[in-house]
Amino acid sequence: MEVRKQEKSRYEPGEDSFLLLNAAVKWLEANARQGIRVLDMGTGSGFIIDGIARSLAERRINAELWASDIDEKPKLPKGVSFVRSDLFSSVHGMFDLVLFNPPYLPEAKEDRYLANAEKAQLVGGPKGNELTLRFLDQLPLHLAPDGTCLLLTSSVAHPDETTLHAVSLGLVVQSVAGESFPFERLSVFLMSRRK
Repeated sequence: MEVRKQEKSRYEPGEDSFLLLNAAVKWLEANARQGIRVLDMGTGSGFIIDGIARSLAERRINAELWASDIDEKPKLPKGVSFVRSDLFSSVHGMFDLVLFNPPYLPEAKEDRYLANAEKAQLVGGPKGNELTLRFLDQLPLHLAPDGTCLLLTSSVAHPDETTLHAVSLGLVVQSVAGESFPFERLSVFLMSRRK
């Protein structure tokens, strides 16, 4: 087998991206207000923040939209600011809505055939949730007092451990969307501060 040579490729939207975007648009329909600050963490192709920008523009809501990624800036809609960052390392301020569709697949011996960039887009660590747990550790410092995080995860990435970790950080967690496939169940969890 040959290692793939797609070092500069971007994560293209799949079922997980659509599920998270739909949950975010639904949340925004009920909660968006003028001046809302939104961060799309690990933006990849920019698909989710583009959908958010379109949804808010249709409703004439002015927002401060941010996208971040460890990779170079993708093509983003006008008005979306970008910061290159490893999770929150270069992100400043607090956000009303933080979206994250992290790499969540557990490491597998077949990963040695993936190019580094492709592996980084798919694999979340030995168990699949290590990157997500790092994200959660940093999230409270960047979540506005009434802020919300919508986090996508998979049944293959120990979602119970992930949600328990979020609760241990003082966050309230509820499942707001999900979809089952033959090999996994994708879930979107809404996380907010305890009141």
